[in-house]
Amino acid sequence: MLTKKLLYVALSTMVLACCTPEEGEDLVDPNNPPAKEIEYGMEAKIGKTSWKAVNFSIQMIGKNLIISGTSDTMGTITIHLQDTAVGTYYLNPASGNYAFVADTISDALGYTFGNSLAGGAVIINKVDRDSLTISGNFIFTAYNGVRHTTTTYSQGSFINIPYSETSLPKKGMISYINNKKVTADSVKAGIAKDEIMFMAYFGNDEIGIDIKNVFKGNYPLGKEYAHLARYNTIGDTILYTTKDNNYVGGIVSITNITKDSLASGSFVFTVYRAKDRKIMNFNRGIFNDIKLNNYTK
Repeated sequence: MLTKKLLYVALSTMVLACCTPEEGEDLVDPNNPPAKEIEYGMEAKIGKTSWKAVNFSIQMIGKNLIISGTSDTMGTITIHLQDTAVGTYYLNPASGNYAFVADTISDALGYTFGNSLAGGAVIINKVDRDSLTISGNFIFTAYNGVRHTTTTYSQGSFINIPYSETSLPKKGMISYINNKKVTADSVKAGIAKDEIMFMAYFGNDEIGIDIKNVFKGNYPLGKEYAHLARYNTIGDTILYTTKDNNYVGGIVSITNITKDSLASGSFVFTVYRAKDRKIMNFNRGIFNDIKLNNYTK
């Protein structure tokens, strides 16, 4: 089994391979020695500053793996992977895997997409089915579109963290909206010749997702893309969307469409409303077995 030091070198090499030399110099500091080995917990470095979680958890929701840790003063790191197996996972829109960070003073989140410097990798090196624990390492750079800043989390590790298994929502959708977990009261979806549309209702809130394709895959959201996510409260005619500002966007991953036209997948996005310059964050979103009804545009 690779030691933590070798894993760190492997992760750094993989991330550097995706960047230009100038970007790589920002991503990894060769004069910053690896963190000391830990036996249990979650930690990383931000530059030369140590980040250590005081609370941490791992959830398996179907084939979604969500790893999260919160520091007492330096915010929260959350990683969402599209599989639960041992292996290497890149954090970028093409893969559907991502990480995000939330600080303790605002709702503005940093994501591993939305900027050429954003991205990273995670290695899951052990899934222990006897002790129900998972261990691995990570390195990534997160981009905060509101502040136009990037922050690199290097030498990251999660060691022997217990995981819990949760069933997928039955023909439904779950998400965290501004860090509050919600379950959709109902979800409607349709498929036409060249697009798939989802509409989910959470009390007085509505989420809409429009994908300009009819196949499973990973679809980026943002001002420059055809795909769209939107949010509004019932009765409010001015929407939050992923197209109203350059610093908002996200990813929708359609991981499966059955022969019976049942769609499953996950999503993460930030939407913006121009009239009051407000943002809303949607992350750890999962939908399962949503019936795609045929419709004519």
